[in-house]
Amino acid sequence: MIEGQDSVGDREFSIVKKMEINSSTFTFTFESIDKQPVDNLKFWYNDPAMIGRHFLVHSKEVPSVKRQYTICSSMNREVFEELMTLAWTTIQGKSKNFNYKMMLGQDLNWINLTLKTYGLPKGLATRIHAAKIPDPPKTLDEVATPGESFYIKGPMGRGLQLKPSG
Repeated sequence: MIEGQDSVGDREFSIVKKMEINSSTFTFTFESIDKQPVDNLKFWYNDPAMIGRHFLVHSKEVPSVKRQYTICSSMNREVFEELMTLAWTTIQGKSKNFNYKMMLGQDLNWINLTLKTYGLPKGLATRIHAAKIPDPPKTLDEVATPGESFYIKGPMGRGLQLKPSG
């Protein structure tokens, strides 16, 4: 069990940012409505036991349609770019100062989830992709235009049950 998982419950979020990956896939930044940090909601998970765990998401308007979205810290644009730069400079035989601050593991009041939509009329991803996003996108410190609320619960599940060694 994840430390603190026994107290995992649905928390209400709104979408404050949307970033295109390709025409059907976007990374959405969900921010907690109360702006308070959420236990075990992190930018980066250092523990290999977190690989394969997921978040359960549903809309406030249609709570019966729920989907699981797997944790993938490297899909966060900042992490991805930092890892790619590190790999590229290493391949070239150069050194790079890696930004470890993003991997400190503190609890946050927001999460990035990357979702592909398949255009299903009643699909959750379709609903998220169609959600009203502040224009221009707001920073997390600014007040976003109220849009549809979504509930996110997690991280959950057993994951791949990887051990740090052995």
